[in-house]
Amino acid sequence: MIHKFLKTLSEKGALRTLSIAHRFVRRRLIKHLTIGFVPLPVVYYYYELRSRVFPTVSDANPLNLVMVDPNEIRYYDTENHAPGEIVEEDWELLEMNQRTFYRSFYRHFERGIDWEQTELYRTYSDALQGDSVPYHRCKTADELRAYFDHIDELYDKIHEEGFKSQQELFREEKKSAIEHCYDTVHPALNEVGVSVYKNGELSKTSYGRHRLVIAQLAGIEEIPVMIRGRHVEWQDLRDELRKTNFSPNRSDVIERYADHPDLRNLF
Repeated sequence: MIHKFLKTLSEKGALRTLSIAHRFVRRRLIKHLTIGFVPLPVVYYYYELRSRVFPTVSDANPLNLVMVDPNEIRYYDTENHAPGEIVEEDWELLEMNQRTFYRSFYRHFERGIDWEQTELYRTYSDALQGDSVPYHRCKTADELRAYFDHIDELYDKIHEEGFKSQQELFREEKKSAIEHCYDTVHPALNEVGVSVYKNGELSKTSYGRHRLVIAQLAGIEEIPVMIRGRHVEWQDLRDELRKTNFSPNRSDVIERYADHPDLRNLF
């Protein structure tokens, strides 16, 4: 490890080496030695308490996953909303099928185009030739190829075995779930993340974009997702639904939103 550190220092310089070291400590040591092994019930009750005590987060515990038709998630947003966050500002809803990521997955899995011929591969490969790292898992051409091979393996696994939540995987094989949790401190927070806009639109946010697009293309009917952010106007609707004396427009709301995944438990 010391040899690798010195090699990185000589090739990348001090600032880049410190950045890499910080990421290693944050993502590997802290996660794998401490937080990552916290039992699921402890994480669950932390968020349950948080949702009841703090007015700045939603009443809904984000670890209560909801089942969603993946094709209902038609939008993508660039905000990284925290679990249960109530968002005061509007955010931009981008069409999922217009994203380079989605188009490249579609061309590969639906049209049989080699990864090397996709826009996503070319974008990452070009970045790899420059000074930037295209994806935090890839630092060489071989690692980039392995990354796309892993996507193929993930597609086959989901297509053959079905879609499993990170909570399920954590219970079944804790060590593996932690090893493959690249972005969060605990696998329970690494679910496919969605946010709910003011009129109930679902937008992809935060983690799980590979799994979501694969589920869409593999024909999976329902997947478990974590609702991370809620627009304040949508949260106001949730709060109103939870009141004992609801407004006389409740029948209109039921007719419009009865099948919405974030409101099913309130009717």
